[in-house]
Amino acid sequence: MWKVNEVFHSIQGEGSRAGQAMTFIRLAGCNLRCEFCDTKRAYEDGQDMALEVILAKVQEVDIPWVCLTGGEPLMQDVKPLVDCLHEFGYMVAVETNGTQFVPEGFDHVTVSPKRGHEPSITARMRASEWKYIIQDETDFDRIEYEAKVWVQPVDNDPAIARICVDKILERTGWRLSMQLHKIIGIR
Repeated sequence: MWKVNEVFHSIQGEGSRAGQAMTFIRLAGCNLRCEFCDTKRAYEDGQDMALEVILAKVQEVDIPWVCLTGGEPLMQDVKPLVDCLHEFGYMVAVETNGTQFVPEGFDHVTVSPKRGHEPSITARMRASEWKYIIQDETDFDRIEYEAKVWVQPVDNDPAIARICVDKILERTGWRLSMQLHKIIGIR
């Protein structure tokens, strides 16, 4: 049983999989309270769902990728859920702040470190990509990696996007991530 905020079908709006069809399982709970969070409703709001109920919702649409998101999805024991999704042929991604243990078995791991919170050892080991939310120039000082780095201006702010582009032009391997789903007005 997992506490689920929502299950929905859309496109991935951020990072290297932007534009790709995806089913999202938004799990309730988060260990952080970021001021810019756009899913504060997932901090606590959710209902208990059995594996069969979640799977039925995922199977409503024929999409091969499922993304566990939150809040912070790894606040809950997701390993049995991931294993079941794999058994049914799904590829499973996770969006995490990186502060929690990241179990093996994900097909794609997006780690989005937040100010003042270091990524766990397993997040560092299993990251497929790093997504940094940029609020101002000081956020670039937090970036430890040269490859697989996405910089994302908070709230798609155009002025911050310009700063991100300037930094990308200085660094090989960094990329710009905008919240595509918000730009086109979908969930």
